[in-house]
Amino acid sequence: MDLRRQPLRAGLSPALLTAVEETLGQGGQVLLFLNRRGYASRLQCHDCGWVAGCDHCDARLTVHRRRKRLQCHHCGARKPLPVACPACGGTQLLAGGLGTEQTEEFLAAALPRWPLYRVDSDAIDSPAAMETLLAGVGRGEPCILLGTQMLTKGHHFPAVALVGVVDCDALLFAGDFRGEERLAQLLTQVAGRAGRAGRPGRMLLQSHYPDHPLLRAILEQPYNEVATALLARRVAAGLPPAGQIALVRADSPRAGEGERFLAALRRDAAAMLPQGTQLVGPLPSALPRRAGRYRDQLLCLSPDRARGALAAGALVQAGEALRSPRALNWFLEIDPLDTL
Repeated sequence: MDLRRQPLRAGLSPALLTAVEETLGQGGQVLLFLNRRGYASRLQCHDCGWVAGCDHCDARLTVHRRRKRLQCHHCGARKPLPVACPACGGTQLLAGGLGTEQTEEFLAAALPRWPLYRVDSDAIDSPAAMETLLAGVGRGEPCILLGTQMLTKGHHFPAVALVGVVDCDALLFAGDFRGEERLAQLLTQVAGRAGRAGRPGRMLLQSHYPDHPLLRAILEQPYNEVATALLARRVAAGLPPAGQIALVRADSPRAGEGERFLAALRRDAAAMLPQGTQLVGPLPSALPRRAGRYRDQLLCLSPDRARGALAAGALVQAGEALRSPRALNWFLEIDPLDTL
C-alpha cells in the first residue's frame, strides 16, 4: 500500500482502515503489526526544541502516556512524564513518532464496536495475561489484535483474515547486513498469522517505497527464492556465511578508554593477521553510550572462514597481552547478530 500523499491517522492509511472495517464486518479477525511499543518515540518542546533524552544512554526516551512516564528502551531508566519543559519552562510538549499505545488509542475511538487487544511487553506482562488474551481471541469472534513482534512468536490465531503491517519502512532500512534477511523472515512470519484453518487471508504492507525490490520480491516470490537471492548477494560481497566478521567490543565508564584499548589491540594484532583480512576502526558503536558505559568496536573482515579463524585467534592473543583498565570490559564476537 503506497503511503505517499496519504493522510495517516495514528499510522493508519484510509485504505488500511477500510480493509480493517470490511474484515471485521465479514466476521474475520484483524492483526495489525507495529514493532514499536509505547505511545511515541520522543517528547519534544515546541518552544525551544528540547528533546527528552536518557541520562545514561545516547538515546531518546519513549513516551508511555498511559503510565505517565518516559522510559529508555535500552537501559530501562524511567522518569515521570513532565508537564513543562525542564529547559525553558514551556508547556507545549509534543509527542512525536508512533507506538502501539497511540494506535490503540485511535482504534478504540474510531472502532469502538469491536474488541481490541494490544499485544506488547507493556500490555502482556505475565503468562496469565497471555492466556487471557488467547482465550478471548480463540473464541473466533471479530476483534483487532495490535502488537509488536510478540504477536508473531508461534501463536495460533485461526480466525485472523487480515494482517496489516503498519510501518514497513522502519523495518526496511536496517543498519546491518542481515537487515534484509530479518525483514523477509519477519514478514513471512507475520503473513503466516492470516489464512489459517482453511480460511482465506491477506496481508497489506504500508510503505512509502512500494516499489522497493525487496518488498516486491517478498510479495511476489516464495521465501526460499528470496533467501537464495539474498544469500548469493552476501557471498558475492564476501559477507557471512561465506566470509567472516570478527567484532571486538570494548566498553568503559570513561569516554575514550575503549577507543584507546582497541587502537592498541589493532596495532599489536596487525602483524599477526593473515593476508586478505581487513581491520575497520576503532569506531564508536551505533549507540555510543549505553547504561552509563561508553562503547567502541573494532571490525575484522575476512574473505573466508579459515582466515577468519586465524584472525580471531590473533585478535584474542593481542587483546589478552594488553594491560587494560580495570573497569574496561572487552570481548570478541564472530558474525555478530547485533551491532548496536
